[in-house]
Amino acid sequence: MNLHQKPPFWLKTLTASRMVWQLPPGNNCVYLTFDDGPNVGATTRALDILKSNNAHATFFVQGAKAAVQPQLIKQILQEGNGLGYHGWQHLDGWKTSLPEYLENTQRQFSSIRLKLFRPPYGRITPQQVLAIRQRDYRIIMWSLSAQDYNTKVCPAKSFAFLKKHVCDGSIVLFHDTITAQPAFTKILELLLDFMHLSGLNAKPLPDAFVLHEPKPSAKIDTFAF
Repeated sequence: MNLHQKPPFWLKTLTASRMVWQLPPGNNCVYLTFDDGPNVGATTRALDILKSNNAHATFFVQGAKAAVQPQLIKQILQEGNGLGYHGWQHLDGWKTSLPEYLENTQRQFSSIRLKLFRPPYGRITPQQVLAIRQRDYRIIMWSLSAQDYNTKVCPAKSFAFLKKHVCDGSIVLFHDTITAQPAFTKILELLLDFMHLSGLNAKPLPDAFVLHEPKPSAKIDTFAF
């Protein structure tokens, strides 16, 4: 088993009461997620692939980037995808004090109240977990990683691993960054084809922020971006 692509069972078991690694089966659904955006080019490419496959994902956005890319945030929402939070800056929880980490998670880029939080690098201390949960966030981790952030990853091998392990309820980690774009483009297209043949849908995570009317005519100007 590649521990970089699939978190160990013992870790998920120890933290299952405080973090979400996988969702219960029963909906024939895989939850695709993207971290570290929005980024011009990469996020747009991810959205194009999702749209052409009638698939949707949850984008865990960085506040500092979202604040200067409101049109990308609007496009994410208008095309039926969900939003989660990745912090204002991409801070490593293991190297950041509790007050600084909390300030980073509480600082918002808009009036949208996001309920889902994913720690950058997946690194977060028990004290940070407790404090963030007390602020009504659900902490979302992942079942499987595409490893698209690794410039040495082989997309075919990454997809083969995902194909073997993905199932109803899986949360799959991608990155909508320029560095990850060449890999995620190939892996995402292959995975979506496989999911279609397997009868698996791609939907936003429960409690992700979504529009009730996810189409270009949807009015979201009331949000203070």
